[in-house]
Amino acid sequence: WHMARIRLRDIRATPWPATAHVPAVPDGSGGTRPATIGDVYASERALALLLRWHIRIPVDVASGVHAGARLVNALNHAAIPASAGNPTTWTDAHQALLVQGIMDEVAAINNANLTDTMTYVNTWPSWAGGSNPRRFALAETIGTLATTRTFQFDDSDLPPAPY
Repeated sequence: WHMARIRLRDIRATPWPATAHVPAVPDGSGGTRPATIGDVYASERALALLLRWHIRIPVDVASGVHAGARLVNALNHAAIPASAGNPTTWTDAHQALLVQGIMDEVAAINNANLTDTMTYVNTWPSWAGGSNPRRFALAETIGTLATTRTFQFDDSDLPPAPY
């Protein structure tokens, strides 16, 4: 559990390269700082997709110290207009576009295994209200992962970030 949260923490903290043209965000001290993946992707579904994608092909999501080229492509597929402002103010509608952008880039990669695993996450739990082929013991009321800007990260009990 801790390792999954560490991975997600580090993905979320990864900044965008300048070529992504993501507006800076307020730093809390009256200035700004470069936007991170977590500033842009703020829904349960988007972060679940990014975590799964990073597990399968890490360089697509984060390469070196920046968001990977494939994730930049996914952001471009979302076509968020510059008028939307800094990503911490993007709406639930923008979050839905970002999820679709991820799935569009996954489709463009044209890797059947990646497409299958990302589709499982995107439609999870596709068995809700129907068959449960893996026999998950989860309440049917859990429902799908939200595409709204509602993700809250719990970093309690994690070791310090390495940067």
